[in-house]
Amino acid sequence: MKRRWTVRLGALGVAAGIGLAVAAQDGVLSGTVAEVFGPQLIVNTSDGRVLVEVPAELAVPQVGSRISLEGQRDGDRFTAAALTVIAVTD
Repeated sequence: MKRRWTVRLGALGVAAGIGLAVAAQDGVLSGTVAEVFGPQLIVNTSDGRVLVEVPAELAVPQVGSRISLEGQRDGDRFTAAALTVIAVTD
């Protein structure tokens, strides 16, 4: 009985590890800056609104800027590693 329980825990651990690996993915995101909250942005994309965390070493673009980002996406959150301003709208 004890051995069987250990196998089940091991399988749960593997399943949980796979779930975490799938949840956060490297990717590219583009859209228009809708709101700015210090180092965080709300970006309107073709898939909806995404909360973006901008590292301190990157300049935060102004509202209305069309941007492209590279980084890691986890659901409706995106952590930017690189940010390019495509166009600025006044």
